[in-house]
Amino acid sequence: MKETTTTYYNNINTSTSCRRKMWFIYVCDEREKVLGRQQAPGSCPHCGGKVEAMDVEIQWRFCFLPMCFKLKRKYFCTLCARRLELYY
Repeated sequence: MKETTTTYYNNINTSTSCRRKMWFIYVCDEREKVLGRQQAPGSCPHCGGKVEAMDVEIQWRFCFLPMCFKLKRKYFCTLCARRLELYY
């Protein structure tokens, strides 16, 4: 199981009349966890390689609090490693 994390920091400096500095840190975090992989039907339109489907769990966090939870299926080619999109 592979897990990737992307973190975004935004620091804002605000000064008051007492010359105190106050720092606000907003942290947005996106975690992707691979749940499984399986071969998908069809072939890559670019190179003709096999297509693989990957089930991914995506979790968005704001200040370490979970905000959104999604399950997605992503398709990619095993030869050229391109991300493929499914059109109906």
